[in-house]
Amino acid sequence: MSARSRAAAFFLAAAAALSMTGPDVAAAQHIPSPYRHIEPAQSLSLYSGYLSTSRGDVGIGLASGPTFGLRYTGRIAAPVAGVARLSITPSERTILGRENANDPESPLTELGEASAMIVAAEAGLRLLLTGPRTWHALAPYIEATGALVSVSGSRTEQERELPTNQVVDFGPSFAVGVGTGTDWFLTDRLSINLGVQGLLWRLSIPEGLSSTGREDSEWTRNYGVTVGAAYHF
Repeated sequence: MSARSRAAAFFLAAAAALSMTGPDVAAAQHIPSPYRHIEPAQSLSLYSGYLSTSRGDVGIGLASGPTFGLRYTGRIAAPVAGVARLSITPSERTILGRENANDPESPLTELGEASAMIVAAEAGLRLLLTGPRTWHALAPYIEATGALVSVSGSRTEQERELPTNQVVDFGPSFAVGVGTGTDWFLTDRLSINLGVQGLLWRLSIPEGLSSTGREDSEWTRNYGVTVGAAYHF
């Protein structure tokens, strides 16, 4: 075999070897990304959890209890979404009275308990920490909201007998909240969401129950934890 023939045979063999090993080498160099783009820009979720409340220094606040709600989110820009939430929390409240309504130093007396329903309507902004994508199927966020909180429930017999300056008005009251959480995507459109929130809620203290002898208010710290399921569209 001539030198030219041997060279041609060598190049043909080398080309055949490269054609057989090329795809495997390319596959070996491929590194899958932990990030995945979230196509849907909106979501609706149902959730439940627990709201831990503060009754305040006077003790007129509402008791802790389970909470249930509906949440909507809509992406405004790549890392920012709007969030709106409506929740209810079955609760109880303590009815307090003061024998001498004109003496702020006279002791308060517990007259009984009454059932109540905390209704909160919130709206705010959510910052998507990984932008419009997931990281290992997780989409963490932080958020800030403003809220109106009201309490539904009828007056009891004990309250009807109290002077008007000792009857507590539960709202609507303004509240502000900050929270964090994450969506865990099971599919492109379904996720499980986990969240925690701190909520500052303003309680109004009537003149007859305050320690100052005049109508007063107090900001109380409340905390919530929730878990829910979301549909993204």
